[in-house]
Amino acid sequence: MDLKLLFLNLLLALQLRFGSFFETEKNGKIFGGKRIEINEVPWQVALEHVTKGFFCGGSILSESWILTAAHCVTVNLSEWFVRSGSSIRSKGGEVHKVIKIFIHPNYHEITYDILDYDFALLKIQNPINFDAYRQPIKLAEPHMYQQGDLVFASGFGETKNPMETDEFLKGTVLQLTGDSCCISIYPEMTRSMVCAKGQNAAICSGDSGGPLVSSKYRTLLGVSSFGYEPCNYSRIPDVFAKVSEAKNWIYLVLSSN
Repeated sequence: MDLKLLFLNLLLALQLRFGSFFETEKNGKIFGGKRIEINEVPWQVALEHVTKGFFCGGSILSESWILTAAHCVTVNLSEWFVRSGSSIRSKGGEVHKVIKIFIHPNYHEITYDILDYDFALLKIQNPINFDAYRQPIKLAEPHMYQQGDLVFASGFGETKNPMETDEFLKGTVLQLTGDSCCISIYPEMTRSMVCAKGQNAAICSGDSGGPLVSSKYRTLLGVSSFGYEPCNYSRIPDVFAKVSEAKNWIYLVLSSN
C-alpha cells in the first residue's frame, strides 16, 4: 500500500477514536493543534503555581497521583495545585493541592534544555473522583509502540499566535520517529527519551509534563519534555520522557507512599 495512503487511513482510524479533535477549529494551543474537550483526554490535568498561575500539564495515574515533568516543579509544596476535569486551564473542574513531590533519582540536565529522566510524581491531598472528565491512564509497555506509530499529544501550551489568551485544551496527532533520526538532531539523546513529530504541529511552551498517548492502546508512553525552538519548526522532532523507562520507579513510589 502507498505510504501516503496508509498514513491517511491511520488518520481516519484516529478520527473515530478521538472524535471532535479532527473538527475544524482555529487558535491551536499545542502549536498547530485543534481544540478538544477534556472527556476526549480525561487523564489530562493542568499544573498551577500559586503566584504564576498555569505552568505545565500532567497525567492522572490514580485517585491521588499525577505524573508530570521534573523540570516543571520545585520542592516548595505550598505553591503547587493540580486542576482536573476542565478543558480550560485556569477555571472549572476541581483543584487539588499537591502535598508530596517525587523527582526521578536519575533526573538531570545533560546540556542546556536536554533533560534526562524528566519525570516527577505529585501526590495530591483531595483524591480525584473519577467520572467522564477525570480518568486514570495506564502506562505503556515497550511492545505497545514502535517507529512510525501515530500518537496523540495534548496540552494548554502556547499557540501559533504568541499574543493569544485562549486557555482551551488542544491536541494534535504526531508520529513516532526512530532513534537514529532523533540522535541526528539531539546527539545527547538517551534511552529515557522518545521522539515524535507532526505535520505542521508540535508541542510548545506550557505543554511540558503533558501526555503522549498511544493511539492504538490509549496508554501513556511519554511525558512532554523539550523541543526545538521555534515551536513551528515541525520538521524537527519533539522529545518526550519515555514512560517505560521509569515504570519501576513509578510503581515503587506509588506503592510505598
